[in-house]
Amino acid sequence: MGNGSWVEHSIGMKSDAMEHKVYASFAGVEEVRAEWDALVERVGGDIFSTYDWCRTWWRHYGQRRLLQIHLLRERDQLVAVLPLFWEKQEFGVFAVRLVRLVGCDHSLTTCSPVIHPDRLSLTVSALIEYLDRHCRWDLLHLGPLPGYYGQVSGLVNALRGLRQIKSVELTMDHRGQMVFDLPSTFDAYLATLTKRERSNIRRERRDLSRSKSVSHGMLSDPEELGSALGVFISLHQTHWRQKGNLGHFHDWPRSEEFHREVAAHQMKLDRLVLTQLRVDDRVLASEYCYRLGDRAHWILDGRSREVGGRTPFCEMVKLLMYLGVRQLDASRGLYEYKRRLGARVLPVHSILATAHSGLAAFPARFFRLWSRALDMAYYRLWFSRLAPRVPYLQCPLWPMWIKSRV
Repeated sequence: MGNGSWVEHSIGMKSDAMEHKVYASFAGVEEVRAEWDALVERVGGDIFSTYDWCRTWWRHYGQRRLLQIHLLRERDQLVAVLPLFWEKQEFGVFAVRLVRLVGCDHSLTTCSPVIHPDRLSLTVSALIEYLDRHCRWDLLHLGPLPGYYGQVSGLVNALRGLRQIKSVELTMDHRGQMVFDLPSTFDAYLATLTKRERSNIRRERRDLSRSKSVSHGMLSDPEELGSALGVFISLHQTHWRQKGNLGHFHDWPRSEEFHREVAAHQMKLDRLVLTQLRVDDRVLASEYCYRLGDRAHWILDGRSREVGGRTPFCEMVKLLMYLGVRQLDASRGLYEYKRRLGARVLPVHSILATAHSGLAAFPARFFRLWSRALDMAYYRLWFSRLAPRVPYLQCPLWPMWIKSRV
């Protein structure tokens, strides 16, 4: 499939027909970027499924992978967008051919198919029919799916009903996802917390108020984005190094370059929320978020030892409420301080569908076992527990582990 080319075929649906086109580059679908993003919002999707986020991710992490952007229309209206890619992963004498969602790795964010609920079965059928005809594949991985994604069971059932699918497995990430449901006022939010936590919030704010001045604001000038991100990254990295860890921007390869580029694109679309808490004209804390519709995504935070985490978080929540946000995705991973501040834990699922043809079952099964063993031995035991105790052995996450997570 060449750059910008597409393959088209139609599926009968009573008296109507669904048009299915597959593109091999983001340049080929740039003209539908507004329609793409409108569908994301219409079906309750999130920013990680939008055109610009997916395009930027692909620029940084799409090397040696083959892009397939599936667009499905009914009566000229876009009803599904599936930005997928094909790759072959080799493990010694073994190899598995994977089809995955753009955005599935190299971060702690989630990703999900963008499909109108009424066209879920038809879309899944069209996708598998295309894969069966046009590419050799062993395993289809859809995920990690956010906990608020409402079509998990529908996708599983649609896949299980197809003759081209041998088996469908639903897996769950032990790290989960933390989400805040935000009421319309800050007082109503405080009322959801324990008496002790409310007291801690008031005390922390009172301690800060002893300084000459305390201010909180959101970046609005694109000319200042580069320096503001530099301040944020420095605060984040310093905070985690003091805890004995490398910090996100050293843990994840090429993450600083990716976030600088994605922030620049999203700021033009008025989706970036980058805040700073200043005390006596010094930036002591910064929060890095994005928003789409009434949902925001809290990507990372950074702060000095001179300030606790409650005050910058609460100021961010006030701002998000003012902007109309009603749900705050606090990313994957379990953190007790987020739970104390009112977050609930949602499950993060992945769907693994094995092709029925040929010998696909064996490499798919081997890959799943390898992925779980590597996650247990490398990430949970070595990277998370042992390496932080031996600083000179710390290094960025292995690309092999990053790409094998299912």
